[in-house]
Amino acid sequence: MSTDFIQIKPNKKRNFLHYFFLPFRVIYKIHIFLSFSLSLLLFYPVLYFFLKDSKRLRTAFKILKVYTHVFHTLALIPPRVKGVKNIPASGPYLVCFNHSSFLDITNAYNTLPFYFIFVGKKELKKWPLFQIFFLSDMNILVDRQSKIAAYKSFLQIGEQLEKGNPVALFPEGTMTKNAPHMNPFKSGAFVVAIQKQVPIIPATYVTHWKRIENGGFWHGKVSPGFSFAIIHEPISTIGLKKGDEDALSDKVWEAINAPLKERYGV
Repeated sequence: MSTDFIQIKPNKKRNFLHYFFLPFRVIYKIHIFLSFSLSLLLFYPVLYFFLKDSKRLRTAFKILKVYTHVFHTLALIPPRVKGVKNIPASGPYLVCFNHSSFLDITNAYNTLPFYFIFVGKKELKKWPLFQIFFLSDMNILVDRQSKIAAYKSFLQIGEQLEKGNPVALFPEGTMTKNAPHMNPFKSGAFVVAIQKQVPIIPATYVTHWKRIENGGFWHGKVSPGFSFAIIHEPISTIGLKKGDEDALSDKVWEAINAPLKERYGV
């Protein structure tokens, strides 16, 4: 029987709890914002100096790792990572994260121990102060509104892989609005990985959506606790060819989703 027209009465207890805890959520979100802003202001002059020169990017990366760790600790969301041994010590590879929270970008620097190039959306360079991270050669920004610009961005990803640099990105393309459920993956990253024959390392942010949910200032979930990430075993692309990107995408999606399915039943 279709349920399209069945009206479900609102859960009065749930509504009461939502409004009861609303002040606490707001206060904690303000605490997170202040932790982010004040720690960034503290590190900003040093980061600005090192990010301005491409020769100093690896030093900037180390400082950025310190900054993000300080921010997460002050925000009462300390990072915890499982599976670091699965990351190669050298050589190019592609790291694919799920994208469910505003913490996903900052915690990438806590999760991955080695220098990498981050791929994000073009809009990030408009964020006040935070934009400094995305105007350097340590990042590749994708314009999702332009196919030509997006194509050029993926050419840049290929160039970085050819240089031996790891690249980290969110194959969903945007933050999910239904976490912990993931969005379908875009195919671009998998096309590049097959072209360059580099391994893909799936990585799962298990608890980010509970720490800061993508639901707005008033309605999104928020809670202190560990920002837990799992790094899975690399998936080889050796021998794969054009046309195999969908199967590869599905394999990576399943690997990333496995901890979410085990923990939340999604």
